[in-house]
Amino acid sequence: MEPIGSQAGARRSAFGVRPYNENVSPRKNGNAANVGGLTLIEALLIVFILLVIGTVLYPILRASRPLPYRSGCLSHIKQLGLSLMIYTNDYDDRYPVATAWMDRIDEYQKSKDCFHDVEGIPEGGYGYAFRLNASNKKTTSIDFEARYVVLFDSTIGGKNANSELWSLPKPGRHNRSDSLGFADGHAKSVKNLAEDHGTLSTILAEDGKERLTEASASKVTK
Repeated sequence: MEPIGSQAGARRSAFGVRPYNENVSPRKNGNAANVGGLTLIEALLIVFILLVIGTVLYPILRASRPLPYRSGCLSHIKQLGLSLMIYTNDYDDRYPVATAWMDRIDEYQKSKDCFHDVEGIPEGGYGYAFRLNASNKKTTSIDFEARYVVLFDSTIGGKNANSELWSLPKPGRHNRSDSLGFADGHAKSVKNLAEDHGTLSTILAEDGKERLTEASASKVTK
């Protein structure tokens, strides 16, 4: 009859588990200790391969990440635009002065995080600009609110940033897209002009028509 220990060892071998031999030191008959059935060198090699795979996949995974960031930015622009609309209702249909627009709508904005873009700016930066042309402007003077840009992503990162559309990031911060807020309260994510031959160029052209209409009306009034 076989010793009980021999039978147990045979069963363990049948299931792919190396039988334990108390007479063999882990460092005998080899260069390194076994780690879960693998030598230390084999384990390190697997870790190295995983690191290489992670390095290759990281840019791909990062490229797929901006969609939620873009949605977050659009949500911020949307909320800021609604706060501007409430402000104009309280102040004789006039937009705030561009140099203090964030300060003026602060009381209408519950989430202060909305003043800060979600990606592509330094920590504590803002990243949104108010349209300089809209400073103290009467909303009733805008003929086509759905195509008049009021808020937008900007390369100017400070508080109360204001400019014309030249400060749009090129390319956009969110998967090469820019976020725009319009006078009627809707927000839109569009590719930068250099990246898209339709959407943003059309918006800028329509915005330009709106300003030309405004200038013509001003001349007639004078």
